[in-house]
Amino acid sequence: LSLFGDPLHVILLCSSEFMQILEGECAIVEQNKTWTFRAGDCFCIAQGAKVIWAQTGRLKKVYVAVTSKNPQPSKAAPVK
Repeated sequence: LSLFGDPLHVILLCSSEFMQILEGECAIVEQNKTWTFRAGDCFCIAQGAKVIWAQTGRLKKVYVAVTSKNPQPSKAAPVK
């Protein structure tokens, strides 16, 4: 499988993450739903989420990761 022509990376998040994309492009796939993010986009992924991460080359981002002792299952979602 590939997105953007590159191999996919399956990630099981050990922390919740908020990200803002500064440069480049990435895609997150969870439960057969794909979100594509570009410069200026922000999104959150909950701790414990199992996602596929793909990017189109160089990516510059700012992120904050927070770990909970008792994570609740959740889905990735764009910030609106």
